[in-house]
Amino acid sequence: MLNTNADTIASVLATALAPKYSVKLVYCFEKRGVLQDPEDDASVIRHIDSQKYSHLKATGVVSAGMIPKLDNAFAALEQGVEQVLICEAEALASLNQDNFSGTTLSIL
Repeated sequence: MLNTNADTIASVLATALAPKYSVKLVYCFEKRGVLQDPEDDASVIRHIDSQKYSHLKATGVVSAGMIPKLDNAFAALEQGVEQVLICEAEALASLNQDNFSGTTLSIL
């Protein structure tokens, strides 16, 4: 049996493409983005930079399965991926619009 992590695979592929293309990595899952409160779908954290991520992780706001997702996302940004977005599948239609409702990551 082989256990793979789709977040890691997506990050590695995006990183491999980044030297030749403008790459935007999008993680879709059942929530609207990274949440301040996992029980409140309206508590989306709109923007997370690397410093804020360290704080969110240290305080336990980000935990469990979100840690590998965000670790992979920030690794991709550090290796040339232009943008990382985290959202629910229904938000895919708004990715290139100003009304994107998910979480955008950046490095500081």
